[in-house]
Amino acid sequence: MLVQGLQEHELYGTLFDEDGLFDDSLLSEAYGKIAEGAVDEGMSQLLQGLNVRRKESSDQEWKEFVKICCRHPLRELLHQDPFTYRAYSKPRGYAGDAILMDYIYDSPSYGNGPEGTTDIGGKVFQFMTNEPSAKAVCSRRQIVAERIDRRAAEIDQPSILAIAAGHMREAGLSNALKEGRIGQWLAFDSDALSLNEVSRCYSSLGVSTFSGTVRQILTRKVQLGKADFVYSTGMFDYLHQPLAKRLMQHYFDALNPGGQLLIANFLPGNIELGYMESYMDWYLVYRTPQEMLDLAMAVDQTLVQEISLFSEEQQSVMFLQLTRK
Repeated sequence: MLVQGLQEHELYGTLFDEDGLFDDSLLSEAYGKIAEGAVDEGMSQLLQGLNVRRKESSDQEWKEFVKICCRHPLRELLHQDPFTYRAYSKPRGYAGDAILMDYIYDSPSYGNGPEGTTDIGGKVFQFMTNEPSAKAVCSRRQIVAERIDRRAAEIDQPSILAIAAGHMREAGLSNALKEGRIGQWLAFDSDALSLNEVSRCYSSLGVSTFSGTVRQILTRKVQLGKADFVYSTGMFDYLHQPLAKRLMQHYFDALNPGGQLLIANFLPGNIELGYMESYMDWYLVYRTPQEMLDLAMAVDQTLVQEISLFSEEQQSVMFLQLTRK
């Protein structure tokens, strides 16, 4: 299999320079191992190697190497994994859509992947949906549900606002929602299909939805209303600092007195970074703790009672929580 893969690769062409910057031996070695069935070994080697290559390359050098990754026959193997391919193909226009998140949340029930997944694709699926970032996404969901339940214990019938809600699977983990202790829970998203799924799953429990975009929030063409708990788990991973700081102000303005705002963001050091950017075409904005605190400083500090910063157990995702006076 390895010899065949190397012969095929000659058809694609390979770029080399005297420093070996565009040496694709990492890709060919991973191809050989994955094609021969040693998927976990090949994927581990690939992710570590791509991560190192990303760190050691300039943005332009990395851009050129990604082109090599996408021309290499390894891509055809990796894209048999529905998780990797969905991010890359972006059927809803963006990489980390709600169905992709469901792949992570439901990976144990999927086993070797959704129906129709090849053997290799299923093994890559299992590997990727059990990586640290995927585990952090599951922890993020659990933490949000726990914080909502805590609000319901502190306030009678609190109002909840989820921004960029996706399928809002944290609702399925909320005991307060199941027990009727939430006064109002609104799901805000620009993806109508995601909101349809939220309605299908949670409307019977009193959850309602409304559609809108970030631009509409910034221009005040949509009104977020007021809530006791406002949260956004994935949006800030795609926003650069100036825009993120503007949105922080709008989100904080949506809080009732004593209300809490919770946002989440991936920390630097993601081992899957190189793989995500090359074979998934998935780029995130990673923030340090100091950059997260900088977001909090965008809010009028005279209105802030408390600022807290914490991470989940994987130390991959950080949470910023602000409490309004």
